[in-house]
Amino acid sequence: MSIVRHPVTWVYAVLLVIGVIGLVPLLIAAFEGSPAGFLLGVVLWTLFTVLAWWAIRRFSRTRPRPRLATLAAFAWGAIIATGLGRWATGGVGDIAGAVIPDEGWAGAIAAGVSEEPLKLLGVFALSLFAATRMRSALDFVYYGAFVGLGFMVVESLLYAAQGAQTGDSPMTIVVEYVILRGILAALWSHPTFTALAAIGLAVLVRSGASAVRRWLAFLGMLVLAMALHALFDSPVLESNMMVAFFAKGAIVLAVFLAFYLPLRRRAAREAAPLSEETQEPASASS
Repeated sequence: MSIVRHPVTWVYAVLLVIGVIGLVPLLIAAFEGSPAGFLLGVVLWTLFTVLAWWAIRRFSRTRPRPRLATLAAFAWGAIIATGLGRWATGGVGDIAGAVIPDEGWAGAIAAGVSEEPLKLLGVFALSLFAATRMRSALDFVYYGAFVGLGFMVVESLLYAAQGAQTGDSPMTIVVEYVILRGILAALWSHPTFTALAAIGLAVLVRSGASAVRRWLAFLGMLVLAMALHALFDSPVLESNMMVAFFAKGAIVLAVFLAFYLPLRRRAAREAAPLSEETQEPASASS
């Protein structure tokens, strides 16, 4: 079945339109609040996206992956998850606020619970296409990172523009957001959360284990991603923001690496015999 005729393509297109409907008013409000700050944010976050895009693809060169599928993953995070998140996070936030008295924790939990499933749905949608070549857990990590990157960039752009509206130096605030939420937080932000949850999704849809074990792995990794997201956004150690930023970030990164590095080592071991087989005919012919 061609990509155009695939039912998921049409669902993706509809969700893309809905995401645009949810996102455009936020972008317009951000621009009207601080035109110069918004435009500077667009330029700086575009540059950050190019750099992060190159870094992820460079680091994930175990085998080639389609550029169109990569772009679709990024667009899901940037438009669909961000646009739908406008309503989802607000709804979950109202429920969390009614149950949890602490406003900081209520907001943090609402963000994790609402945003992580929305982003992971994009990875699942891509896994339904044979053209994405999502065979191993590392493939799911790759696309999860790009979904998270798209979400991170647009969300941070909106936050930076909002901050520029209230500060005395809009340009400085925008630059600070890029440094803090982009450069410094790149290893423990949305790309990491979504990539971590995607490992569980890979077990669910690609593993040969029993249904119970696959679902437990999937739900466990999703809950873990939501919990780490909530922890990072939470008011823990709020008395010292920089200590909290790096301490919580280190926890997120350590948990991700604990799952990711064994997957990468296993992929390297599995690829080694294949590389030896391709070298043997060449040696014999010489």
